[in-house]
Formats: sequence, C-alpha cells, structure tokens
Amino acid sequence: MRALFWITGLLATLYAGYWVVGSRAVLNGATEALSGLKAEGRADYGAIALKGFPSRFDLTIDTPKLESADGRMTWQAPFIQFLALSYRPHNLIAVWPQDQTVHLDGEQLDLQSDDLRASVTLVPGLDLPLDHSEVEGHGLVLTSDLGWQVLAEKLIVASRQVGADASRHELAIVLTGLAPGNAFRGQIDPARRQPATVQEARLTLTATFDRALDRKALAGPLRILSLEALDLSLGWGKIAASATGDLAIDEMGNPTGQLSLALTNWRDLLILLSDSGVLSAEQAATAEQALANATKPDDPTTVTLPLTFRGGMIWMGFIPLAMSPRF
Repeated sequence: MRALFWITGLLATLYAGYWVVGSRAVLNGATEALSGLKAEGRADYGAIALKGFPSRFDLTIDTPKLESADGRMTWQAPFIQFLALSYRPHNLIAVWPQDQTVHLDGEQLDLQSDDLRASVTLVPGLDLPLDHSEVEGHGLVLTSDLGWQVLAEKLIVASRQVGADASRHELAIVLTGLAPGNAFRGQIDPARRQPATVQEARLTLTATFDRALDRKALAGPLRILSLEALDLSLGWGKIAASATGDLAIDEMGNPTGQLSLALTNWRDLLILLSDSGVLSAEQAATAEQALANATKPDDPTTVTLPLTFRGGMIWMGFIPLAMSPRF
C-alpha cells in the first residue's frame, strides 16, 4: 500500500510538472506570435492569461485585434479563448464573444451571436498543419454600417485536408434560418412576395492555397489559387438557384473560369428584381424574352445559363452582368 501511495504521488508530481512546462510553452508561443504580428502593425491585444490546471490549457486573450496582410480587413473583439485538454493539445476549441467587429474595405460589420465556437484539429509536428475544423454558430446577426442586416439561426462551416496536401482543403458552409433584416428586406423584397426566411443556403468546394495551412500561414498574404468542384445552392420560397463549376484565381485575386447557373421559377425572380429596382420594366421584359428562349420545352420553369468569369467581370455570353468577387 505504501508503494502504491508513493507511485501515485510520483505520477501526480510528474503530471503537474508536465502541465507547468506545457502551459509555459503555450503561453510563450501565443505571446511570441502576437508580439511578432504587433511589431508588424498587424495585431494588438491586452492581457494574455492561461488557466486550467491540471487537465486543461485555457488561454484567454483580452481585446484582440488582427489586420490582414493587405490591410483590407481588420477584426477585433473583447476577448477570444482557446481551450484544449492538456493531454490532447493538438485538438483546440476556440470560443468567440457575443459581439465582435470586422472592418472590410472601409465597411464596418458588427457580428452578434448567441453562441459561436470552433473545433480545430492540427497534425502533430513542428509546423502544425490544419487537419480538419468545424465552426458552429447560433443566433447570428450581422449588421453593416451601410444600413443592411442579415440574420441566421444556425451556421456550420467545416473543412478537412485533402489527402496529405496541407495546401488543399475541402470546405462546406451551411446556413439555415437565413433572413434579411427589415430594412434590407424592404429593399430586396418591397412587395413582401417571398417568405421571411431562406430555406437553406449551402456551399461546398475544394480550395487550393499557395502554401500549407499551418502555423506559418499568417506570415504573409495567403492566396487562393483555385476553387474546384464548387457547388452553391439557395432556396427562397419558390425560387431556387444553384451554381456549379471550377474557378482559377489569378495573382490579382480575380476568378477566371465558368459556372453553370440553374434557376427554378426564374420568372418569380425577375418580378423580385423588378420590385427592388434592380431591373427596369424594359430590362425585365428583355430578360424574360431571352430566358424564355433558353428554357427547355419539357421544363419551362427552369433555365440553365453559363456564367463566365474573366477580366474581373461576370459575363453571360457577351453581356457583362456584374463585377466578380476578389479573393
């Protein structure tokens, strides 16, 4: 019995020592990473604290602020927490506060949530590449200082590494209970023809980056090289839209390639665009004639259109539709 007592005491002492050494490594690593970004003018933060003895590493960073390498985006919040079991330090949980702010190209976006957290699994090693992750949010409200607002009951974002290539990741995004705020809905659906919420919005794709997603990924601007097997779908009332295809991303962040866009009940969509003022009566009539000619006789409610991305624009044939997003 005495031997068992001493063995138990020795193991407890060794484990306590492991926690002390491990916690110092976690705290020093976080401090060094943030200090390096702060020296570059890309981060700021308040106090950094680590608790959780003896079974957890619970890291809390007060008033964090991060800026992208190109200066186009900044994020800040009252705090952020990173939680891990001390015997599984490569499996992390990140917890965000209920309020956080993003500035994107001069626009301020305030995000409120009832609960927003992520689980992240890294591959053990010196570079700690990302293996897979999942973000889950509930009760989300995104408000822009330009006057629009979007709400969502639930958000799921999941990623996983493709094979052994840490620069390629499969990505899935699912939004349920998606709804425009009252003012925004008044702009896009002034006649209230559509339901208050979108049934579901879903996006899946495989993204290839210019380098591995690991601890060194934030050392410089991270470029997306391609978006493959892209599949986007959205249903709002009787209107449904889906887009599939592959896009390459050039050095300026502009996508090139082609997507196949399928629209169901497209006439209802034209009415919606006319109500909101996006299309004039003359433009809507022209579009209706063109789309009617593109439908198949056995399914006149559905039309499939090729969308070409080139030169920073989205084209339908020789008709420019809109500027393409930059990545």
